[in-house]
Amino acid sequence: GGGGDRAVARSVPSSPNLHDDASTGTITALADGQEKEPVTCDEIMAKAVVNANEAKREAVIKMEKAIEAMDDANALAEELRVKLDDAVEYGEELDGRLIDVERDAADAVAKAEKDRDDAIRAAEGAANGRA
Repeated sequence: GGGGDRAVARSVPSSPNLHDDASTGTITALADGQEKEPVTCDEIMAKAVVNANEAKREAVIKMEKAIEAMDDANALAEELRVKLDDAVEYGEELDGRLIDVERDAADAVAKAEKDRDDAIRAAEGAANGRA
């Protein structure tokens, strides 16, 4: 007989906190929530893949949040650009109105001065005609 004589049947209590390592023949008690440290190459590689996948998942979540924040910022920038364009357009409209008011006021002053001068001439003419 070879290795068969060394095989011994063991009864291991079924518990999530006990780890039965058949490769070393040991049973390890783990604290609640504690994982068995990887020992074999396969375990180390599997743990590395799990860690890499978790890191990738976290990076994807962060990237998605960053894209969402960028989209929000772009939407806000567009909204502000539209408001600025409206404000500039309104300012130009007010400038046009002010120019119209200034022109109308200048026309009114010129007409008033002409009417005054005409009235003075008419009064002078009437006074000279009587004299």
